[in-house]
Amino acid sequence: MKKLVLVCGLAAMFACAAASAQKSPAPPKGQPPEKAPTALDKAVQVPRGDPAMESALKRAHDSLDGFLELAAAAPAHVKSASVKVRVREGKNVEDFWVTPFRPEGGAYGGFLRNQPATIRKYKMGDPMRFTKGDIVDWMYMDDKRKRLVGNYTGCAVLAKRPVAERENARVQFGLECEG
Repeated sequence: MKKLVLVCGLAAMFACAAASAQKSPAPPKGQPPEKAPTALDKAVQVPRGDPAMESALKRAHDSLDGFLELAAAAPAHVKSASVKVRVREGKNVEDFWVTPFRPEGGAYGGFLRNQPATIRKYKMGDPMRFTKGDIVDWMYMDDKRKRLVGNYTGCAVLAKRPVAERENARVQFGLECEG
């Protein structure tokens, strides 16, 4: 069975939210990332066709246009808008959180926020360009509601984790996973 590698490292996907007050760009290439990778940053392999992940990807895709409009004109309460971008290199497929991100001549640019597991052309903190079609998920911190919005793939991964870990994500980051 083919696996789809998703960088859904739980610490990494919440790093964007933890920096909700920060709007500064990622450190320049060659400088250390904001934090050292932890065990929770490791890539999670999800079988291709996993129903929960497929549902999460569909929800993210169906709501992407609204998110991109919101991120482009981000009201004061929208912080740390991030996108998860799918990268292919040979037979390897991996998804990475990118923040901050911005439009760049018909595409987007931003900084990689995960340590790649199988993709060798990028390292954490590297700048990258991507298209809207490469985006597989999105999230932002809503400071008004003190809630992490989006991150549907993270919810799909958390659904298979221990209850204590799910509760920690809810309490610490305000991640509410419906359904």
